[in-house]
Amino acid sequence: MKCIHCFTDVKFKEREDGKCKSCKHPLAFSPSKGDLFTDIFFQSAINKVSSNGTVYWTANHLKEALRFWKLHPWNRITGSIQIPDREVPWGKYIFRAVFLLGISIYWAGMATWILLLLIIIVTIIAHLPTYQNPNFCNDEIYDRQFSRHFKIWQETHGIPEKLIVRQPFVKPLLGAEADLTDYSFDRAVIVDCVDTADILIANNFHFENNCAVLAFSGYPANIFKTVLAMLRRNPKLLVFSLHDATVSGCQQSYRLAKDPEWFKDGAKIIDIGLRPAQIGFFRFLSKQESFQVSEGMGITKIEARWLSNHFAKLTTLTPDQIIKNLYREMTTVNTSEINEEGLYYLALGLGVLATNSGWSEGGADSFG
Repeated sequence: MKCIHCFTDVKFKEREDGKCKSCKHPLAFSPSKGDLFTDIFFQSAINKVSSNGTVYWTANHLKEALRFWKLHPWNRITGSIQIPDREVPWGKYIFRAVFLLGISIYWAGMATWILLLLIIIVTIIAHLPTYQNPNFCNDEIYDRQFSRHFKIWQETHGIPEKLIVRQPFVKPLLGAEADLTDYSFDRAVIVDCVDTADILIANNFHFENNCAVLAFSGYPANIFKTVLAMLRRNPKLLVFSLHDATVSGCQQSYRLAKDPEWFKDGAKIIDIGLRPAQIGFFRFLSKQESFQVSEGMGITKIEARWLSNHFAKLTTLTPDQIIKNLYREMTTVNTSEINEEGLYYLALGLGVLATNSGWSEGGADSFG
């Protein structure tokens, strides 16, 4: 394995003391001793989620990035966002292979079906992740493994650059409230996940785009009530609802529009979160133990069926992707399409990333 400091390739016998043979820097991991990652692999994932040290990120983004690469090796080549189901759908693959081969033999002859056979073999191999590895497929086991590896990494190499370390708030802001209420926001971003709020705030999205950022759960706790009261006083407020493809996430926009504690009969709500219909063929979803989800509160019958077995989280995307796409949707939305209930479900919101985007979005580095 390679040292992240001098990039020297250090063989197992040469690192028995846990240090690089060349620069003598300590090595965090050793796969030969049971670790899941090498130092260079872990560092590459950190570089990816932090956009090479330019964007603030959370530990959960790193956790999903590491699983992304490990769970499906083909992702390293294609860059597609795909976390597969826990079971291999062999019947589906075999049926497709036999069907395509039969058609090609009938219509095109031997040469074409041999080529098609090679394409099918490559496609099947590309969709064969390490399903049997519980270290990545079992959420509970993987959470423990990641926590252990991340702790070792920080003890060995220090706290990574741009890592968001959340500090507990002791009490609400008092002295700053008068100054805070002097500001006026015409737009607000309400998220369902504290990690999403963290990356938006830490990367100054609220400042550069003159919008408030709050989590539905009441975060940040020290300014939540003050900012919410200020927003509710604005009759022209536009609220952008950013969420995971979960039951609570898909209900968030409806609750924002209907709950009197939020914006009932007030602000216009624009849903730009992940929804089941947007996940697409290249799914970056996780499968969960099946439970009954009922339609209603912003969830359709088809979405309820999907949410009964799956979920997809924004932390699978890099913070850079989330920020750039959120900015794009906020600046191009057509408010005339908002319905009488004050709700607008953006058909091509962040979910487009699930089908059309790799890990690098490109574009300008400015977030607004």
